Amino acid sequence: MNIHRVFNAIRSLHLKISDRGLPLQLAIYGHAVKSEEFTALEECVEHFSALGYKFCTMSDLFVLDGAKRIALSFDDNYQAWHPMLRTLENLRISVTFYVNTLPFGGEATKSEINNYYDRLQHGGDRTPLSVQELCDIAAAGHTIGSHTHSHYMLTRIGYESAIEDIKKGKLVLENILGYPVTDFSFPFGMGRHFNSRLQSYCLSLGFKTIAAAIPGMQHSQRRYPYLHRTMWHLDKSLEFNVANLRIDGKLFVTLTGRSPVG
Repeated sequence: MNIHRVFNAIRSLHLKISDRGLPLQLAIYGHAVKSEEFTALEECVEHFSALGYKFCTMSDLFVLDGAKRIALSFDDNYQAWHPMLRTLENLRISVTFYVNTLPFGGEATKSEINNYYDRLQHGGDRTPLSVQELCDIAAAGHTIGSHTHSHYMLTRIGYESAIEDIKKGKLVLENILGYPVTDFSFPFGMGRHFNSRLQSYCLSLGFKTIAAAIPGMQHSQRRYPYLHRTMWHLDKSLEFNVANLRIDGKLFVTLTGRSPVG
């Protein structure tokens, strides 16, 4: 059976029976952004701005006052983020970049960088940020969060190795930036890739928010410090992405641990 047909069927069913409209609080994310995708990013921001959503930090999503808010974030470590700064400036929004610290250009070896992008299964441009480019992003007013040092699946490498990778990622960023890093997203993003023990450790380190990447959970109740995000596919239509945000997939995620939107 074609797995893509299965995913499409599951998504289609959810659109028919679990379309709850757009919630007041939204969190979307991406990875690398190609220059030819800047227009799609602009379309996304302009769409939600026209609907009355204000772009905000991750922690702002815990403010439940009836206002429409949306947090945009990007995971991993890509030099392609740096050219995007002009677009973000023109859009007058600030976003969150969750950064892996292992592959910084000029710091990591070519082998380390290739192994890193292999873990991400990233087949595009494999140029990481330099330390200076990270500082440029922070200086432009964007939030820098941690995504661990190496981007391993934390629940598969053992607790001690996992907390060491979490701690190292945070410390490296703080040494570069000179201030506390309080936002964290865990690699791969699904519930099975994180647990309550790791969450407790992250809180003990001083993280204030912990972001997952589980689609279909935008309608779930936010419980500090945990935040759900849905991927925004810049290579797909605005309508496709907005529909994914409207789906209430909590039951499917709870029963299967899988994405209800493919």
